[in-house]
Amino acid sequence: MTLSYSYADSTATIGPLSEYREPHAYDLCDYHAARLTAPQGWRVVYTVELKAERS
Repeated sequence: MTLSYSYADSTATIGPLSEYREPHAYDLCDYHAARLTAPQGWRVVYTVELKAERS
């Protein structure tokens, strides 16, 4: 999974693992992607199905 942020939209997006290095994106395993929390006022958008259960 790859995590990216949009500060303008107050959104954190978790999508498929990126094929290219992006300095503003972070690769996560399923375990950590499922447990990600966003700052107050932000939302987390999952564009992929996670194998781990969200807490």
